[in-house]
Order: sequence, then C-alpha cells, then structure tokens
Amino acid sequence: MILDIKKELCISDTTLRRELWEMYDATFQAVNAETPCRQHCHKEEFLEAMKDRDFQKFVLFVEEKPAGIGIITNHLEKVPWINISFFQKKFPEPINRGLLYYLVGIAVKIDVASMALGAKLLEKMICSLPESGAVAFDYSQTANRAIPLFAKRALHRSIEGETLDTQVYRIYQWGG
Repeated sequence: MILDIKKELCISDTTLRRELWEMYDATFQAVNAETPCRQHCHKEEFLEAMKDRDFQKFVLFVEEKPAGIGIITNHLEKVPWINISFFQKKFPEPINRGLLYYLVGIAVKIDVASMALGAKLLEKMICSLPESGAVAFDYSQTANRAIPLFAKRALHRSIEGETLDTQVYRIYQWGG
C-alpha cells in the first residue's frame, strides 16, 4: 500500500477540495446522528479553510487518492465555535508566542479507517508543531470516547491532557 501525507497551506484544486469535503462530510454523518451538537465544520467553513493559509491541512493519500484530512491552526480566532478569550486568559504565553494550536478536524475515509491511518495522520500533524507547543480540541464523549487514548497512542511524546470544560445537553419533556 502506497501511503503519503502531504502538508498544504492552500488547496486550490477545486476537484481535490470537493473530494475532501465529500469524504470529510461522509466520515462525520454517523457521529452527527448520535450527538446533539454538530461534530464537524459546515461546508462553507470547510471550503474556506481549504483556501486559508492560516489553516494547515494534512492530506492523507492512499494509492495516490485522497483518503483523509487533518486541519489545524494557531489562529484560534478563526475557529468559530471556540471562545478565544478563554484561551487567552488560561494560556497567555503559548497564545502570544503562536504555540497554541487547535485541531479543527480529522477525518479518514470510512473504507480505510480500520488501518490506523487516523493515528498516522494525527502523528504527522502533531510532530510538525513546535516542540514546546500545545494542541486543543473538542469531541463528543458519546460518539468518540476513545479520542484521548487515540491521541496518546498517536504521539510518541510525553504528553499530558487536561479537560478544559464539560458541556451537557439535556432535554425536559412534558405532556403526552
């Protein structure tokens, strides 16, 4: 199997952007069906990130065909669902030095997901970051309970994780 991961700052090829969006969206359909909060970018957000050089894109190719994508940025103000003020207050030094990254998303094509390619993709992404950097991400514990273990296994560094917050979705029903 020929495997390659390419780091890109701008993906200008419209066919590749379309293929990556379709793969990314398909990857998250099952997860989104199981959680009350969307787990991935809207199409417009995704396509904009593909062209924006502030987002590092890591494209996984299997047999020279796109099979995965990871998106990461240290421009946290460009991630619409996070509170940049929280990160500036809690992590001022890494933010000011451009060393705090946010993992916007990682997706591997469903038919190759069982080959541990997501871990290889994540490893390549994290290993490209500065040695004293940090990466934050969010995920659904309902749909992706193994994400912290996945991250530790993918990284061959000594890392420590910290839960920054927990959000609960509840429903109250009444009537018949």
